[in-house]
Amino acid sequence: MHIRVLLFGPAALAQGESEVRLEIEDAPSHPVRAVLDALADQHAHLAPFTDKGRIAINGKYATEPICIGSDDEIALIAMVSGG
Repeated sequence: MHIRVLLFGPAALAQGESEVRLEIEDAPSHPVRAVLDALADQHAHLAPFTDKGRIAINGKYATEPICIGSDDEIALIAMVSGG
């Protein structure tokens, strides 16, 4: 299944665009870590943001396991530091 993943902040800057396409196995649910690992594998510039990043689905932080449909809005929320 192909899904669209929205990128924000440092992840978008590193990738050079605000969204990417992700190929994931067509299954009823996916572990959040598997989605983050697939992002790192398929989009190397995003790898630094997937260790501590979070996934949001349709505007809500994902909990384990997640159900993803091709029409869902998926976002990578990269952690940022600062004060």
